[in-house]
Amino acid sequence: MVERIAKDLGRFLAEFVIATSDPNIDLLSLFPSSSGLMNQFDIYLINNLRTVFLSHGVPDAEILIKRVEDAMKDYWNFELCLGMVDLWRNNIFIDSDKNICLIDWEYFGLSNASHEMSLLGRFFYLFSGCHFLIFYVRTVQSLHWILLKSSTSDAAMKSATTFISIMLRNYGQVRADVPSPRFRRHALITHGRETISLLKWLADQFDDDSMRQRALESGLVYLRAAGESVDTMDVSIFDSETMTPYESLFEKAREILTAR
Repeated sequence: MVERIAKDLGRFLAEFVIATSDPNIDLLSLFPSSSGLMNQFDIYLINNLRTVFLSHGVPDAEILIKRVEDAMKDYWNFELCLGMVDLWRNNIFIDSDKNICLIDWEYFGLSNASHEMSLLGRFFYLFSGCHFLIFYVRTVQSLHWILLKSSTSDAAMKSATTFISIMLRNYGQVRADVPSPRFRRHALITHGRETISLLKWLADQFDDDSMRQRALESGLVYLRAAGESVDTMDVSIFDSETMTPYESLFEKAREILTAR
């Protein structure tokens, strides 16, 4: 079941990006502006990051916060497409025939390819014995929550890892390209900010200090690797001899989050 659903979701996301790339002004005029909502969320997210950085004594906190702020402004300047924007676990259902259903499209509108892909899956719950999956979709990295949990069983860890790999591989196959430097850099920043934000948003759901430390480490590694621009990005974080370009985006995160 995991393989089939991962394949379908990865291919759907890629097909959706391709079909809605570079929407024209007339099409965009049909959608209400979500800029006010996004600005409020951006401010909320930045304040959360600042709180976490302060409580953990992160020495380059202001540099990293500015990096995230600049990236938020740049989202609307490249690889534009239409997106669900608010895709999260209560909006994705899978029936007993393994058909995927997406609901609640109230924020559907302008997005970009990196943002939509990177915001896939903060929480991934696979219930053995059940016939459905529920996601909380915030970035691909985000499927890593189950990998981060110290209480996660080996079987669940394997299922989550398999799901992430198959989904990204199929996403790349449909797009038939490699992620651009700008796409990669935004993936780094989005993963970093979202993982670190978990320390504030889900403070009471961490199993132990080790889990908190791994979340912080993963987020900081990604934010720092992003550099000040695509020219100073540390591309060695994507090095892999066995993975496809889209799979390699989050492999370093998986290694950090699954360390015990």
